[in-house]
Amino acid sequence: EICGSNHSFMPIVLELVPLKPFEGGSASML
Repeated sequence: EICGSNHSFMPIVLELVPLKPFEGGSASML
C-alpha cells in the first residue's frame, strides 16, 4: 500500500515543489 499512497501523493508534491529539491526530499522520504 505504501507504493499506492506515494503514487497519489507524488503529483501534489511535484506541483508544489520544483523537481530538483523534490528529488532530494524523495530520496530521504524513501
